[in-house]
Amino acid sequence: DAYTKADDAVRGKTDQLFANPRSENPQLSLDAYVSSQLKSNIEKGGVALEKLLVSWAADFTGISSTSDLSLATTFAKGNLDAVKVYLEDVSLAVNVLLPNSNLTQTTIDRWKTDVGTARTNVNTATANLTTAQTNVKTEEADFHAAQGDLNSATDELALKKAPARPADIALYEAQIAQAQASAENSIVQLAKKQINSPIDGVITDVPAKVGSILAANETAVSLISKDTLEIESYIPELHIPFIRVGDMATVALDAYGNETPFMAHVISIDPAETVRDGVSTYRVRMQFLAFDERGKPGMTANVRIITERKSNVLTVPQGIVIHKDGKKFLLVKEGDLFREREVETGGVSFTGQVEITSGLKDGDVVVLKQTE
Repeated sequence: DAYTKADDAVRGKTDQLFANPRSENPQLSLDAYVSSQLKSNIEKGGVALEKLLVSWAADFTGISSTSDLSLATTFAKGNLDAVKVYLEDVSLAVNVLLPNSNLTQTTIDRWKTDVGTARTNVNTATANLTTAQTNVKTEEADFHAAQGDLNSATDELALKKAPARPADIALYEAQIAQAQASAENSIVQLAKKQINSPIDGVITDVPAKVGSILAANETAVSLISKDTLEIESYIPELHIPFIRVGDMATVALDAYGNETPFMAHVISIDPAETVRDGVSTYRVRMQFLAFDERGKPGMTANVRIITERKSNVLTVPQGIVIHKDGKKFLLVKEGDLFREREVETGGVSFTGQVEITSGLKDGDVVVLKQTE
């Protein structure tokens, strides 16, 4: 929440005051209205805060259940203080603006509102952070107190266990069990304030906010897995009989072109059809054989599924095969005449070439197109 409000305050609310924000040399568009010193402070502050936000975002994605939350909270409060100073300078600048031919009162009022909202949000984030820090310290203190009780009970048992009566031993053991239960309860309470990811990945979005109440199945944090990506394609029913789970495929991502192929294999074929543009298709899911950081979720690609490999076969365009009475024929030149010759066919390639398994030999001349 602290990072989100800081990011919105700097990039969402004040970038509009610059001609070229988020660069190494941002230019404040209000130089005709503010002093050179204030202008310089704001421009330098914008550069510094842009670098701060980039570093903050990188540190934020690396936070885990084993991270030092106290250190992270202190770091966040320092960042918010830097944003506050920057917003104070920006507020001084916009509050002295007067309308003219190049600047309307409506624009001035909007800028003042945006800056005021940004300052309020940052102050709220600071207060929320302070409250969270206090709660964490309280839980940690309870845990350390319980741990101290456990250590004291353990030491006392060590001193008295040898000469003690069974009843005394039972009493001390009960005290130890009670201290252990108290320590475990403190750990459970602390764990309730943390969210642990079930997979390794990268955080892409955190829609949940401090103080908000989430319904069942509502997204709190979005992650992208670091596992190998999958790709899906909708195959027309005409080609589905030739595809099997395990078939290899070559994938050409549009971002890299045909010169950079990626290998994948078919992992599932939907049993039910999906109608797309009036055509019955079946969804085929494929998985890349290896993880490659060049592949990103949402990319588009051309896929070639290899269903069978054959060499030294005779093929003709599928469209010139004549179908009669359940048989297949080709127009073949015999001397000066062209006659229909019965043939048997095999598989069909992705280019539309059909295999001729009998009835035709290498060197025969066939008619590709008949004239009317």
